Amino acid sequence: EIWNGDSLRELQVAMLAGERKCVDLCSTCSAPMVCVEEDLDSHVDRVVKAIGGEDDLKNIKKNRWIQPKKDTVIPITIHR
Repeated sequence: EIWNGDSLRELQVAMLAGERKCVDLCSTCSAPMVCVEEDLDSHVDRVVKAIGGEDDLKNIKKNRWIQPKKDTVIPITIHR
């Protein structure tokens, strides 16, 4: 199910865990204020519990939405 399924819950937990920059569709977002208007940092545990994501938070490294951080430095070679 779209609204109550595992996939959406895992995405929500990734966001709550502060991993937005590691989620492909969010890392290049030109409107991050749309998703992060509310500051839920002080309520993360309560929100995660409310959506049934306790196990997802404990196993955040296995979250399907989180991609390894990409190296943002691209080495170049200068030829003389």
